[in-house]
Amino acid sequence: MKYGSLSQIYFFSFAVLLILCVAIINYVNTSVARAMNRIKEVGVRKVTGATRRQLIVRFLFEAFLVSFVAVLLGLLLVEFLFPSFTQLMGNRLTFDLNWQSFLITMLFCILISFLSGGYAAFYLSSFSPILIFRGGSKTGSKKGLRALLIGIQFFLSVGVLICTFFIYKQIHTIFTAETGVDRKNIIVLETWLWYEAEDFIQVIKQENPNIIDASIASCAPYNAKYGYSGIYWEGCKEEIKKIEFTQISCDCHYANTFGLKMVEGEFIPPNLTWWQFSEPKSFNIVINESFKKLMGVENPIGITITYNEGYKGKIIGVVKDFNFKPLKDKITPLIISFNPEVSDELFIKTTGKDQQHTLNYILSKYKEMKVKWAKRPILYHTVQDEYNQMYEAELRTAGVLSVFSIISFILSLMGIISMISFMIEKRTKEIAIRKINGAGMRNIIMLFGNDILKITAIASVIAIPACYLLMGEWLQSYVYRTPLSWWIFALIPLWLVFIIFLVIATQVYFTTRQNPVESLRSE
Repeated sequence: MKYGSLSQIYFFSFAVLLILCVAIINYVNTSVARAMNRIKEVGVRKVTGATRRQLIVRFLFEAFLVSFVAVLLGLLLVEFLFPSFTQLMGNRLTFDLNWQSFLITMLFCILISFLSGGYAAFYLSSFSPILIFRGGSKTGSKKGLRALLIGIQFFLSVGVLICTFFIYKQIHTIFTAETGVDRKNIIVLETWLWYEAEDFIQVIKQENPNIIDASIASCAPYNAKYGYSGIYWEGCKEEIKKIEFTQISCDCHYANTFGLKMVEGEFIPPNLTWWQFSEPKSFNIVINESFKKLMGVENPIGITITYNEGYKGKIIGVVKDFNFKPLKDKITPLIISFNPEVSDELFIKTTGKDQQHTLNYILSKYKEMKVKWAKRPILYHTVQDEYNQMYEAELRTAGVLSVFSIISFILSLMGIISMISFMIEKRTKEIAIRKINGAGMRNIIMLFGNDILKITAIASVIAIPACYLLMGEWLQSYVYRTPLSWWIFALIPLWLVFIIFLVIATQVYFTTRQNPVESLRSE
């Protein structure tokens, strides 16, 4: 049975809350900005007899109505997009809107209604009609609130985009790192050939030119799990016996199939007898460079090792270090021994040409083998599929986070566009006067861009160190990790600032194209 990861649940829940936070801030910011357009409406209603309580109820009800419609549309989108989301998450789930989910949804709806409608309901309704019609208002706090909300939006967008970029960069490092293992064009056949394995390998190599080599082994050389302690040799230190060693059991074709490099001696030779007919050389082993380093000898060839509950074998070769475990683990001492009897996977290295034809040939040839295991269902996959599955959590995290980052960026951009449009709309008369007095488009763009630039600069200064610490901590779990390149921390905020200035320039361009006289007349 396959279980989920609790840490991933926390991670995705946190990411969802961030997206919801950005959406709420976006909505509240726009609502606060647009609420000032209704200040005269408040004055008129108060003059005609409306009480403050009635105004509060009216504004909150309007906000709740908008939020409720948005919730209904959201539920329809969930129903439509949920299958794609479950596929991205790697789980087959059904969307079930029970009363608990509906209650939580309605509580969020009420909360958003208070946040979005609260400004107009509680703040604007407190104004006296005399102050309203004289044109007085308290705008300082409103401007500060909008700046704070825009800053939080930009902070979250910068943070999510930086984290997403580094996660993808780390995944690229995982799949392109030089691990010392060739994973290309290798088919994995789950089988129990055992005694017939060597005959099968020789037949398919001779008959099909697309097959380079094949090896039967206990596991691939990138996910070895079998290990034990208690290994010793003459002259070894007592504490070494407590160290856990990893063992891979295989045949003589293993090194050639996966491209392992020998640095001393030889790999497992061909034509060894099976263990039940045991001759001493069948128990000989190959070690990796980390094992040799642990031994502390210049030439380990010929040293007899006692391993695996009393078996004794000489070291006949040293293989170059390779990652036989996920890249989160360091390379540790490794023993490679001959024992096809405990091996149940056949790794077939191909040229990569006519892949489907080669696979069909392998399966048909396997069915021809008159062994008792051949009646079982034939299971197969590729080494690359297996390798991808090892890093399924990272791939899923990157996929989900990329969706979240796009949504976050779009929401933030929508909010900023809305705010800029509102600011330009409220200052159309000022733009017209400045244009008459000779101000160019560049000066007007800078007029609106300076405030946004200050906010984004402050948000970036806060977001960059936070992302540096967060990504640095996350990358510590990998032995092979991508560097925290400074240019990424600089490029993403600059790219967002460029997008914002492009929006401002577009808005200002269309506004300045209007006749200043018409703009002043409309005011």
